[in-house]
Amino acid sequence: MFMCPIAGICWTESTSVDRGVRGPVGKFKLRHRRQGDSIIVGFEKLMKKLDEPAHPETPAAFSVDERNSNDFLFNYLHSSLLPALCDQLASLSLALDPLDLWNDPDAKIKLIFELQSGLDHNITELKYIIAVLFPQPATNSSRTDDHQLKEWKFYRINELRSKIVDVVFEINTSLHSAHLHIYHIRLSTDPQEENDEGAYEAGIEEALDVIKSTMTWCKGSELDIAEEYWRNNLFRIDNLLRETFNLVDQTVYPTHHYMNEKRKFVLQPVIKLTKFLMTIIKLCRLFFKKLSKRGMNQNQLPLHTDMNSKQIKCLCELAGNVYADIVKIILLFRNVEMAHTVRSQKLIDIADRLVNRFETPLLLVMLHLVPLIPQTNGLSEQNYYRKWFATWHTQIIVALHNFNRFAATFDHIHF
Repeated sequence: MFMCPIAGICWTESTSVDRGVRGPVGKFKLRHRRQGDSIIVGFEKLMKKLDEPAHPETPAAFSVDERNSNDFLFNYLHSSLLPALCDQLASLSLALDPLDLWNDPDAKIKLIFELQSGLDHNITELKYIIAVLFPQPATNSSRTDDHQLKEWKFYRINELRSKIVDVVFEINTSLHSAHLHIYHIRLSTDPQEENDEGAYEAGIEEALDVIKSTMTWCKGSELDIAEEYWRNNLFRIDNLLRETFNLVDQTVYPTHHYMNEKRKFVLQPVIKLTKFLMTIIKLCRLFFKKLSKRGMNQNQLPLHTDMNSKQIKCLCELAGNVYADIVKIILLFRNVEMAHTVRSQKLIDIADRLVNRFETPLLLVMLHLVPLIPQTNGLSEQNYYRKWFATWHTQIIVALHNFNRFAATFDHIHF
């Protein structure tokens, strides 16, 4: 007899075989498929728990002092709870492998039940921590008076709350995919629902990515969380740079090459101005790269600086704002190609705004981050970065000047 702790269902060790299932899934005996029904019920109960509003139902594992300590709960969240959820989901992904289930159903089914029980325990703790630490969004995530609050700065906590909400959603989605997967491999007495094969792996992988990102927001330095915030938009900027190069590349491709499907720029003034823009894009990308873990952030910087929430927000949102401005300029180029008209000042205004977005973040880097670089060799490394960013600033101002000077001629060009 085997008991599923989540579903609350008990099955006997029947050895009868269902002859109605054809193909390799026919290896599942009736008792295994009944246990599969119990697995499905277990996933459904976990999903229901995740869907419920967060409420302060105190987990039995927490002492009175621990329940009343926000610092304890915060540290427990990133040092124990989130890593445990990662491990459980990763193990679940392996346990759901169809071939392994067919080869050793007893062991894998038992493991899935154990993982469901562990997930139930950890989801209870997660919902409690959400209710206590993140009951509602901060009223103002752009505070200027919280520079001494360390990990409790309003912007960081507000963003962390959003990430925790994402964690709950992605875990729920991954469990939904896993429960459909049980139907898909016919480890059930009622295999009526199916999903795409392997969808559970993608769902769990997405949940793991979100949890790991949330862990960075919990325990990373303020530069770590900025770099994490930049990640997706830097990927977009890299793609945009490649696409922009393709728009002006004069290489002749074979007749049926996919590049011929892309509409290239053909007007020489647009091509020339696009190349000026590409210089600006490369310098923007270089700024972020220099601050990344391949650059300045490879040093062991302190977790907290004297930046306030408004300043951290400015630094974190830089990459997204830069990407948006670049897209707007390229769309204006496309308008010139199609309609043969554009106001020079509009191009200049967006380019100015793009470059000026770096002024405050650059100042924050120089005032709050560079001085925190460990002095392993006197002040030489700090001085290196000061000189590097000063040179970079000069270069992007020159690049902007070249762009604006040529853009100003567009009002006088007859396309």
